[in-house]
Amino acid sequence: MFKVLLTKKRGYLQRYGLLIITLIVFIFTFLVTKNVRLYGDDFFYRRFTSKDFAYFLSKHKEHYFLANGRVIVHLLATYFLGLPTLYWAVLNSCFLAGCTYFGAKASGNTYSGLIFALGIAFLHPNMTRQSVYWLTGSFNYVYPIFLLLIYWYCLKRSLNYDSIKWYVPVLAFFSAASVEQTGVMTFGLTLIVLIENVYIQKKKLEKMYVLTLIMATVGMLSVIVSPAVFYRASIQQAPVDGFFSLIKYNIKTISTTFLFSDMMKPYHIFVLTAAIGTIIKYGKDQGLTKKWLNAILVIFGANTVIGWLWQMRSNVSIRLVPNNLFIYFALLGLGYLILVGVAGYLFYKNENYNPVPLIALILCFGSQFMMVVSPVFGPRNLVCAVFMLILYAAILIPKLHTVGAVAVCGAVFCYLYQLPWFLPIPISAFVIMLFKRKELSKIGCIVSFITLAFIALNNLVPTIKGYAENAIVYDQNIQIAKDFKSQNRIDYVHQRKLPKETYGWAMPYHNTYYVPYYRMYLKLDKETEIQWQ
Repeated sequence: MFKVLLTKKRGYLQRYGLLIITLIVFIFTFLVTKNVRLYGDDFFYRRFTSKDFAYFLSKHKEHYFLANGRVIVHLLATYFLGLPTLYWAVLNSCFLAGCTYFGAKASGNTYSGLIFALGIAFLHPNMTRQSVYWLTGSFNYVYPIFLLLIYWYCLKRSLNYDSIKWYVPVLAFFSAASVEQTGVMTFGLTLIVLIENVYIQKKKLEKMYVLTLIMATVGMLSVIVSPAVFYRASIQQAPVDGFFSLIKYNIKTISTTFLFSDMMKPYHIFVLTAAIGTIIKYGKDQGLTKKWLNAILVIFGANTVIGWLWQMRSNVSIRLVPNNLFIYFALLGLGYLILVGVAGYLFYKNENYNPVPLIALILCFGSQFMMVVSPVFGPRNLVCAVFMLILYAAILIPKLHTVGAVAVCGAVFCYLYQLPWFLPIPISAFVIMLFKRKELSKIGCIVSFITLAFIALNNLVPTIKGYAENAIVYDQNIQIAKDFKSQNRIDYVHQRKLPKETYGWAMPYHNTYYVPYYRMYLKLDKETEIQWQ
């Protein structure tokens, strides 16, 4: 009787587990988004909907020639700026939940969904305030990743079943025609997958796949070679003078931010644990038969893990260290590349030639490499890389329960997030999983995931509370402006600054560029002065 109930429970979890995880992601992200208000460029773009449809189209035409080529993205953003923010709050939570669902589908199983859910919960507020939890920003970063993961899943499914549907080329176009980073990633994904299938798998592709590649190319070019790109390049002020100086500056900035910032810390924990676990599990089977190759991997791997852990626990700024130490960090970065790359290769060789981890790495590093020539780089530009690292970990970690990978993740999180009282839990789970009995392994795995969930919530709850506190002040400011207007005054109006700077993007008191647009948003007279307290 017990075995029958257990079998039914397993069947229930296999069938509905991912949907439950997806729903949980929606609920928790909605707790944030429902309190997100308009910030920064929202005030500028909101005026696109201030008049008739002809005005709406004319502003977008002007935007395409003078601002950027993200036509579809800004059509959606400006449309939702004309609606109550609750509509966007629901939609953005659907995007994030959809990333979890389709990311897990592209990865393989329910456990992959758990990794995606944890990855979203660990998103750093310095990153989310200018991308994920901001209306205009979300359409520039969350929406494109959502489309990319849907397209990836559909493309993978088409190749697995040797049948491509009509909507796959359509998805390729819309994914590529979103923003510059995701556009290049969509094109790269399509090209790599088709090359791998033709030249390695020796499969004959239908003409629809060629059409898919063409559609991805057209979508990408519509963004990266738009008239606005060349116009902005001619007027955009770079942080340093000279093209090669800019490249040098960006390489240092991007690489150090990617490897050593707190924003990226949780994802490197997942990825490095997944890589080491994969090498332990598959290293002796095939692919690493030469002793000298094993020796190099051990040296670089040990250097990477120890050096990265030391750096993340120290307060040393890599930008201030002497050149000889900088060389060490460069070798550390090389070790990181070798470690995760070899793990992806071993997974590919041992798991039915599954290329997803390797492709995720290529897209991750490619999304950052393309920013080397950009005059602007910020935390928001790491979003694409973050989701690719989550995808990498989400497909590898569920295969590593026998080596206790999830428990190791939990222990490292406790160490780096300074939660020593939690350490005995993942360590105990790891010991239990070493017995390699199926029932004990599952118990250890569940305990480890619960530990990670508590740590993730410890990161997410301040974000929920921060946006909620800011929303109260924000709404009070709007009411103050309404009361001011009802008195037919035009002299000055008081507005309170948001109490939590981290949980909201730019306001007019941060950048005076937004002052006239904020005044229009409040429907105040042009002569009215806004005084911030």
